Amino acid sequence: MYQNQKYIFLFFLITFISLTTFAQSYSISGKVINAKTGEPLAFVNIIANNSTKGSSTDIDGKFTLKHTEAIVSIKLSYVGFETKVVTIENNKSNLIIRLQEKQLQLSEVKIIAGENPAHRIIRNVLANRDLNNPEKQHSFSYTSYNKLIFTSKTDIIAVKSKTIKDSTTIKMKSFFDKQHLLMMESVTKRKFLQPDKNYEEVLASRVSGFKNPIFAFIGSQLQSFSFYNERFNIFEKYYINPISNGCTGKYFYQIEDTLYNTQTDTTFIISYRPKVNTNFEGLKGLLYINTFHWAIENATAEPAIEQEKGINIKIQQKYELMEGKQWFPVQLNTDLSFTMDNLPYPLVANARTYLKEISLSPDIPKKTFRNIELDIKDSASFQPEIYWNLHRIDSLTQKELKTYYVIDSLGEKYNFEKKLNIIQALMNNKIPWGIVNIDIDKFICFNEYEKVRLGLGLHTSDKLSRAFSIGGYWGYGFGDKAHKYGGDVSVFLYKPWDFKLNIAYTNDLQESGGLSFYKEKKSFFEGSYNEFFANYFDKTEKISTSFSFRTFRYMQVNIALNKIFKASAFNYEYASFQQNAILLTDQFKYTDLQLSLRYAYKEKYMKIHDNLIPLTTNYPIVWVNYTKGLKGVLEGEYEYQKVDIKIEKSFYTNYIGKTSLIATAGYLDKDVPYNIMYAARAGYNDAYMDVPFTFNTMRYNEFLSNRYASLMFKHSFGSLLFRKKKFNPEVVILSNALVGSMNNINSHRNILFKTPDKGFFESGICINNLLKSGFSSFGIGAYYRYGTYHLNNEMDNWAFKWTMTIPL
Repeated sequence: MYQNQKYIFLFFLITFISLTTFAQSYSISGKVINAKTGEPLAFVNIIANNSTKGSSTDIDGKFTLKHTEAIVSIKLSYVGFETKVVTIENNKSNLIIRLQEKQLQLSEVKIIAGENPAHRIIRNVLANRDLNNPEKQHSFSYTSYNKLIFTSKTDIIAVKSKTIKDSTTIKMKSFFDKQHLLMMESVTKRKFLQPDKNYEEVLASRVSGFKNPIFAFIGSQLQSFSFYNERFNIFEKYYINPISNGCTGKYFYQIEDTLYNTQTDTTFIISYRPKVNTNFEGLKGLLYINTFHWAIENATAEPAIEQEKGINIKIQQKYELMEGKQWFPVQLNTDLSFTMDNLPYPLVANARTYLKEISLSPDIPKKTFRNIELDIKDSASFQPEIYWNLHRIDSLTQKELKTYYVIDSLGEKYNFEKKLNIIQALMNNKIPWGIVNIDIDKFICFNEYEKVRLGLGLHTSDKLSRAFSIGGYWGYGFGDKAHKYGGDVSVFLYKPWDFKLNIAYTNDLQESGGLSFYKEKKSFFEGSYNEFFANYFDKTEKISTSFSFRTFRYMQVNIALNKIFKASAFNYEYASFQQNAILLTDQFKYTDLQLSLRYAYKEKYMKIHDNLIPLTTNYPIVWVNYTKGLKGVLEGEYEYQKVDIKIEKSFYTNYIGKTSLIATAGYLDKDVPYNIMYAARAGYNDAYMDVPFTFNTMRYNEFLSNRYASLMFKHSFGSLLFRKKKFNPEVVILSNALVGSMNNINSHRNILFKTPDKGFFESGICINNLLKSGFSSFGIGAYYRYGTYHLNNEMDNWAFKWTMTIPL
């Protein structure tokens, strides 16, 4: 009897536990989409059985809702969409729920009396910003899976195919119904340590049609990792964050909904957008603020003004509470749409980044971090399918699998890999041809002295050897009817330090009084067009031996011994005094030892194979040249010391724009010929072309000095002053100054020049983006010179220019 009672009691106990468990596990699941476009809707508020508690969709529109009672109905609400109540039968799962967009968009609410209640919430978010910002914590690490798909909207193509009965449109719809245009995946491992040490490895990379992993980082770099910084980066453009300092004066906020999660925390859903009559790089979207630490739980953002033509972008971020103490991103979505005249159908890109294996405050050795911020492993392109299946969130769809199959087949048939290598080479001014690269910049050039110059340059490529390079060039100028040529040999002694030995010979023209720095990158306009208008050259024969390497993490060094012969090509003569006589000469022999440095503090690099590609630095970049003239060595005729320095810095200021500064200075301790002195960088030309970072009202060869200092200031307001959907002119103001002196003006004969000892000054304004054509835009500019070197004819002080930019 006792034994039976025990079993009966045990039966009822198990039954009670089962029923209790069952009662606590009522759940439904599904996905919420836009009824018009079919796109998933993230962060839709869902409440069960008309209660105050519920859940929300994730960043892909999916949801799982649990309740202590059987779920008979759910209520869905989302900003900009009609609220919907759905009846649930038998706890049905895998629901597809479609929400209709509201016909009328929200208008700004003006609060007549009292404070906007959303401001209190935003102030709490600002007060806890550093606490909740993952990149303000001591350290973290995570693994991410990234997927980026380029495709087209088949619904729009379907509409066109009904109205335009051409075979191309029908084929396009059929193509995009079955597959995407391009697809790429990557797996990365990121480690972070305060204050700003960052290292990310690309462990796996796959791109349809390609094996080159150069695209591996794109999907995870389209937006800022954290939503807590002063400015938010979307597609390489910075916007003022709606939770930045002073944001309540620029943004309008409105509480749209409230979700009660537990007895202790609540989620406020707040919409935001720039206030009326404000003009700045602003965003619009939704913030889901959780009262636990007043942290962002979810966020959506897109530029406040949508572009009718160009690239539009929308981002979403989802955060989760880790270890009960730190909110951390778990998914980042980026959606781009491309609308351009030369695209027959709208192209879209969808990027998804999923974070997992998140570790807070791990012990990461400092030696993990170097100046390499993104390291693409050589094995990234060769990971097996089992590796991908371990990291993918969901299995690939049939459409995605077919994309890989078809595009990979097309890649092999049409040799996409080779074409990509050609494009990469072209970007580096090279055309690959077997085991050599053809130097594009040697094909043709123009200047006032040679008029037109044609030529050819070749260098061996990595296909022959990655340990050395041999090359040469030849050219012929039709203006001076003279041949130019040269050759060089480079041996790469130790790749990790970029340790290289180079021996070179050139017999060519060189701009007289010009100045260059080691690893100095100039834009096409700043470099090529400035040389185009130059007219003072020296016929130069040069033999040099140099060693270059990287040291102290951020410093690049070049040490060179040069033997140089120069002959003036513009009737210049240098007067030297020897034994009570004046000796005039137009030919000069120099031997010099030169130390060149480039220092970019905390500059980061991307490493692919053995190549380092510079990314960026937020600090000034400094160049220094020290040149020692060696008289009596290798026939050198002049002894002197020359020091040159250049400092370059750009920074962005909220609500004001981007400022760029370039400061240069030089010092020569002796009286020497014109060709190694300092001719100021003039930009005045008869083509009315704007040449960046030059003195635009200064005539070529107008000023000369052997010691000088200059400062160039440029500030772009971007679209802050004028902003419309179809018209976004960029206003730029500029101001330049130069001061210099010379030891002995009488040493330089048959040439007219001034010394800027009293200071040369000019200012100007440019209005860019007035006219757009494809990816280029054009504008106008005007500059004015003033001060001591103001010219007698008033109009000669003005320079009117046309500008060209290539904006995104």
